[in-house]
Amino acid sequence: MTIFIIEGAAFFVLLGLILYFKVLSRPKLSEGEIGPFKVVYTHNAGSTWTTQKKIKQVQAYMRDKGIHSDTYICVYMSDPTRTKPEQLKSIVGCVIEGEFPRVEEPYAVTELARRYVAKAANENQITGMNKTALYPRLLAYMDVMGYAKASDQFIEIFHLGEGQYGFGKGFYSEICCRIREMSDEEIEAAEDKRINYNEMIFGKKGRFGN
Repeated sequence: MTIFIIEGAAFFVLLGLILYFKVLSRPKLSEGEIGPFKVVYTHNAGSTWTTQKKIKQVQAYMRDKGIHSDTYICVYMSDPTRTKPEQLKSIVGCVIEGEFPRVEEPYAVTELARRYVAKAANENQITGMNKTALYPRLLAYMDVMGYAKASDQFIEIFHLGEGQYGFGKGFYSEICCRIREMSDEEIEAAEDKRINYNEMIFGKKGRFGN
């Protein structure tokens, strides 16, 4: 009897997560400039599920420095949806204002230049699920709008919101990809996929309600 109760509870938790990620937190798609960012960072390796833990490590380090920030960033060196977790390299850091602080290894500082990107954003606090909740729609949006990746890098920006350590009320994350216009050959190659992508983003009526 206990086993059936546990299995039933697990089913409803799973169903709740699916509804939340697929219905209640539909991604917001847009494009625009981001940056420049001054970042205190450290290196990371592993799937998108490791990022939140690494952010908390950076938070603790910055607190020891007496620096508070509501914005954290992860720069993946390749597409997380296509790269094996053990091969997925990234930097994870804290966006700061003013002068760079003195830091010790394994931390370093850098400035990320301004860039024009396509963005997908939502309020999901389980950021490891961005791989399935945001990335497919971001790539679909780019395809429908006639954009291709201008870089292999993907940037995740985390706006932590309220709470002592963030990931609370007001939290949201953005997935960003630097973009360029597709060539004629790329547009032609993408044409077959575009109908399915239109449905994914805009529903059955398509982008312009047709």
